[in-house]
Amino acid sequence: MRRFLRVVLPMAAALALAAGCAKARARTEPETPAPELPTVTLLAATSLRDTVAAPALPEPAPIALLLAEAREKPVPAARPAPGPEPARVEPPPPPDRPPPPPVLSTPETADEQEMVRVIRAHVVRARQQLAAVQYGRLSPDGKAQYDTVGQLITQAEDALKTGNLVFAFKVADKAETLARQLK
Repeated sequence: MRRFLRVVLPMAAALALAAGCAKARARTEPETPAPELPTVTLLAATSLRDTVAAPALPEPAPIALLLAEAREKPVPAARPAPGPEPARVEPPPPPDRPPPPPVLSTPETADEQEMVRVIRAHVVRARQQLAAVQYGRLSPDGKAQYDTVGQLITQAEDALKTGNLVFAFKVADKAETLARQLK
């Protein structure tokens, strides 16, 4: 009997709790129904239209009367004759283009000409190593790496043209390293 109670009581308690949770829901229906609106029939609408009087519009005046009133009104004075136009002030010519901003140099790029020579050497070695690789024999990953090296070389050359020597050096070095791994 004790064993029965140990098994049945926890199950009954779990069912009671689960049943209580299953019924808890948010009410989506309004508490009170919407008020009923009176229905209007076609007969009621026509009778309502007949009882409402339209506002009386004034009778149009004869054209002759309107013309006589227009003749009696004074004509506003004409504008005075325009005088000499004020002298136009020419806007000053736009200033010459400001000088380009100075190229930032870091300790890595202190000797600019030497840095450009090193970057070009990295690019040349990366191209030579790419030329030695047979593209057709590469795996799909190898072909992707080959294409990446080509893009890195292009980025290095573009950065070199714009004077961003730090970026050009890092990209050229990375291109050479990846091209070396393709062998």
